[in-house]
Amino acid sequence: MSKTEYIPALEGMRSLAVLAVLLFHLETDFVAGGFLGVDLFFIISGFIITRNLLFDMDQQRFSLKDFYYRRFRRIVPALVTTIFFTLLFAILIVPPAELALSAKSAVFSLLSVGNINFWLESGYFDSSAHTKPLLHTWSLSVEEQFYILWPSLLLLASSLRGRVLCTFALLAVSVVLSSYYENVIPEGVFFLLPFRVHQFMAGAIIAVLALRMVGVMGNLVTLAGTLGLIWGFSTITGETPPFSSAIWVTGFGFLLILGRESRAAIILYGNSAMQWLGARSYAIYLVHWPIIVLFKYTSGFELTTPQSGALGIGSIVIAAALHTLVEKPFRKSGPDNSRLKRNAGKLTLGFAIVTLLLASILWAESDFGSRKNRDLHGIDLVGSGGALQRRAAIRMDKCHLERHSAITDFDVEQCATPIEGKYNALVLGDSMAADIYMMLSETYPDMYIGQATAAGCQPLLKINEKKYDTCHDFNKLRLNSLVRRDYDLVVLAGLWTEKQIPQLQETVLFLHSIGIDVLVFGPRIKFPESVRLLIAQEDSLENISEKLSPKADRQESLSTAIIEALPGTPVVDMGKLQCTPICEVVDNRLLLYDDGYHFTLAGARFFGQRFRTLFELENAQGRTLGTPGQTAIPEG
Repeated sequence: MSKTEYIPALEGMRSLAVLAVLLFHLETDFVAGGFLGVDLFFIISGFIITRNLLFDMDQQRFSLKDFYYRRFRRIVPALVTTIFFTLLFAILIVPPAELALSAKSAVFSLLSVGNINFWLESGYFDSSAHTKPLLHTWSLSVEEQFYILWPSLLLLASSLRGRVLCTFALLAVSVVLSSYYENVIPEGVFFLLPFRVHQFMAGAIIAVLALRMVGVMGNLVTLAGTLGLIWGFSTITGETPPFSSAIWVTGFGFLLILGRESRAAIILYGNSAMQWLGARSYAIYLVHWPIIVLFKYTSGFELTTPQSGALGIGSIVIAAALHTLVEKPFRKSGPDNSRLKRNAGKLTLGFAIVTLLLASILWAESDFGSRKNRDLHGIDLVGSGGALQRRAAIRMDKCHLERHSAITDFDVEQCATPIEGKYNALVLGDSMAADIYMMLSETYPDMYIGQATAAGCQPLLKINEKKYDTCHDFNKLRLNSLVRRDYDLVVLAGLWTEKQIPQLQETVLFLHSIGIDVLVFGPRIKFPESVRLLIAQEDSLENISEKLSPKADRQESLSTAIIEALPGTPVVDMGKLQCTPICEVVDNRLLLYDDGYHFTLAGARFFGQRFRTLFELENAQGRTLGTPGQTAIPEG
């Protein structure tokens, strides 16, 4: 391989990637797919790292020790600095539960497994994702894992033929895995290295085969790559399956790098502005997300246009300082023999250990921060029954399946077997329905409330949207088998969408046709962020429900559409149940919401009692279900 000359356009291509990510995180409407800038980073990295590795190997001067040391000095100093200062500011700003999660993510990120941690917490497009100041470090963990494995594989595949076979084999395996699993574990396809390898390999192929295009063809592929990427950044959304969106960027990113030495590439990416941004792209990527998230904690979770502009400019300014003061001095040894440069590795390692200790303490002892955030104005968080108690109450992984669960995990005997002599109801749906099960089982202890719920899996005969395989199999079990087990009532609940109304109609008609009474719970109200975080932004609990009620999306039009679509079926208007008209978020210092829409155990009890006063579910004494054709929750 020829000498690894500097290619200006590659630096500018990094600026395209980081600008896409920055604009996406600043909630710019026209960059809905800007998160795919990370994918472009992977492709560029695959090319540059492979090219440099092959050059050193062919010159017989490659050393794994030297390679890892250079990567360490390139990545870690700026990363550790960012994490350290993020934690310091988080202590002052972030509520205790979120502070502990941030500290936990810092520990995993410093150990290069942050992507695994965020995958287990999933998902990137959840509302909770926007409260994690170190979420973006997942991609650095993916890169670091790639750097650990790839040099050794290239050493083993020492011939050109071996390198080509290795590269194409890894690409093919990654593509097959990603394609197969994108509907099974979509979060895993997004966060984990095996499903990202094809992007690194797309760049690596260009390096291994020394591919390039110049002249007219070079200009054409550069323009095609640029336009394709811009189109993807503008139109692809978080709802697009992760592999489908990744393949789009991989293809056009491949074309972009293929034309890296063309005249078009030099004009578009070799100019001084793109060079300046590209040189600071790593620093911009590091600092922008913590700045945005921490700002949101102090000012609310919806950015105005002036705020977005100020945060964008501020991120670039702070990144420039990080680049000048930390990244450059620690990255290269340089011609001088200053103490800093001679001891850069030791200083970085020491600082990393200090930061790791700080993060570990904050993770273990989450009782840090301002007094207001520590006690959340006196709310009894333990008595409220948050995530862990909710997990037990909805019988996670037994009666409520997660995306990673197998259908064999569902316990039919314990979860969905009616009891003779009791009034038997069966709750079907997604995590919204798991809340309804929790609510009904707490409110009607003398009834048998069965449960067959699964995350993100609405109980519909035909689901047009792509769902993970277990969801389709589970719906067959729920709607073809479980509902026929002598239930007095089947309850349907879900995170309904307008597109699903015809499918919901068809499902309800089917259940009526086999003699089953049906009760439908309409769409839940939604807060823009976790209610706990919204409360933390207020000065006290006084009139807290009145203060937060205007922030709630009551989904009135969707509720009305579902009620009108089911004229022979009682429908619970959740907007009227949850808001009368004030949307209560706290009751006797107990928090009613676990996030922006799911209930805590206290919330399930509170809304269950309200439900019972407004609507009589039939019980063992034979009281009537309700009046078909009307909403289950009456006006007033």
